[in-house]
Amino acid sequence: MEILDREPEGNNIVLWSVKNWQTKLYEPLVNRKPRDQSAFDATDAKGNSVLHVATTLGNYQPYPFAALQMQWEFKWFKYVKHSVPRGLFVSRNNENKTHKEVFMASHRGLVREGGKWLKETSNYCSVVATLITTMALATTANVPGGMKEDSDRPNLERHPSFIIFAISSLIALPFSVTSGRISVHTNL
Repeated sequence: MEILDREPEGNNIVLWSVKNWQTKLYEPLVNRKPRDQSAFDATDAKGNSVLHVATTLGNYQPYPFAALQMQWEFKWFKYVKHSVPRGLFVSRNNENKTHKEVFMASHRGLVREGGKWLKETSNYCSVVATLITTMALATTANVPGGMKEDSDRPNLERHPSFIIFAISSLIALPFSVTSGRISVHTNL
């Protein structure tokens, strides 16, 4: 049977499709009736099960940002995990590592890179939040249309656009201040 054939590295079609992120090949294998369970229980030459292979960081990186790549890697792992028997969850490869240990080791650099990207992004958000706070504060201090000379009431007090402006200005200020404070706390 072709499904049990192996390549020189010891990968059968299931291991190969997981290693190379071939979802269009892997999904029919999972949904095949009757399902050949021995193909999913197989290990490669290094003793890696399907879960070990799914947790290994591969060359396929469709996302330019490490945080998005990590999210994709985790989703792929969860998809594969839900398609294999529970007995593989505790299996160890020839290096005596579980799939969780392989994931942590192979994704260490990606986590570091993702943290750096996240910090840079939060710095940019801090700048934007500060600018928005400045503008919101300026709009609450300056009334469009000016004030009536004989009272402290705005000239455009009853105008619908002035009411919209006043409400949005009152909403913008506390939200922008809160956003700025959150940005500062995440950068510490």
